[in-house]
Amino acid sequence: MKIQDIETLIEAFKALGVEEPEAWAGSELKEGIFQLARATLLVEMASSVEVGTQSVLDYDQHEFPSARVPTILNKIKAAGVTDDDLLVLLRFASSLVVFDLCALFDGSSEVRNNPGQLAFGLAVAHDDPMSDECDLQPTDMGLHESWGTLVAEKLGKDVYWY
Repeated sequence: MKIQDIETLIEAFKALGVEEPEAWAGSELKEGIFQLARATLLVEMASSVEVGTQSVLDYDQHEFPSARVPTILNKIKAAGVTDDDLLVLLRFASSLVVFDLCALFDGSSEVRNNPGQLAFGLAVAHDDPMSDECDLQPTDMGLHESWGTLVAEKLGKDVYWY
């Protein structure tokens, strides 16, 4: 169910930990953009990037499908690259991939190899998404822009490029 009360929305954005929760809530109500759904998805993506990139640095505790990964990481570290610098680089690269996915899903990017002329997108499911009565609302443009804003908040200013 879509939240219509500004105070409830602000509290929901605070629970997500976004900066300027009032602005996100105001945008949802004034512009009709499903910002809570958008922010929830993007905060989860940021968390995945954060955890995933950190796990690369802890490679000695994991098995990688490619035996090259530990070897490459050892070479990088032997060259004097710090874990902090490597983490910024990994998060930057990961955030660019997420940005491109967001642009694809919000229709801001063209699919280059698309013989079936398929369209991609995200939708917000109100009520039970498995129900025949489910109200699916397509998200509008700008998911990639929201990611660009959120990436600095969640992954650090060094990763921000947008």
